[in-house]
Amino acid sequence: MPKIHDINSEKCKLGQQIRKYRLLRGMTQNQLADLMDMDRASISRYENGSNGEMGFKTLKQLGDILDVSVDTLLGNDDEVDKLKEKISMLNEENRSIIEKIADSFLANQRYIV
Repeated sequence: MPKIHDINSEKCKLGQQIRKYRLLRGMTQNQLADLMDMDRASISRYENGSNGEMGFKTLKQLGDILDVSVDTLLGNDDEVDKLKEKISMLNEENRSIIEKIADSFLANQRYIV
């Protein structure tokens, strides 16, 4: 009888986050596995929540490769992470425009405060 996973478990939620950000980055499981120096099956097991506990070093490495914080992978999103995610999905030209706008607001804010 196949083992049934609790989709509401912390491991499954983490796996869903890993899959989400891997796909947002346009990466295959094989590509992520190569960057993590592990096999594709391990990535698959992490994503489906069946790989057991993950150490902080592995979690941090996943976050670095997927360009998200450990908090984001753990589902502890805050507004800054959401904004960072949106900006990271923009092309280089639009990210540059956003950066210039932010710099302008910050410069203006310094004079107001």
